[in-house]
Amino acid sequence: MALDWSRLEEEVRDLGTVVESVVATVRTVAEALRTLEVRDAEAQAKINAFADQFDAEAGRLATAIKESTPAAPEPAPTVPVDDVVPVADAVTPEV
Repeated sequence: MALDWSRLEEEVRDLGTVVESVVATVRTVAEALRTLEVRDAEAQAKINAFADQFDAEAGRLATAIKESTPAAPEPAPTVPVDDVVPVADAVTPEV
């Protein structure tokens, strides 16, 4: 029984889109944390450190997914009409 790789490849591509969304969300949350106005400098430092860690983890997630995702297959080359060799005695429709 031959394996159907097309379904797995499609699911990996879909996962890539999900990962991009997760990374964008994490980075948005990290930025929102940084913009919080906190009067306590120590608390602000902790929030900023947490946001930096959040960003770093998002980067690690994106990198891990990119490294484990197979490259998209190259499209088949197209043959320009000018390069087609005529076949002897071929029947062609009249235009």
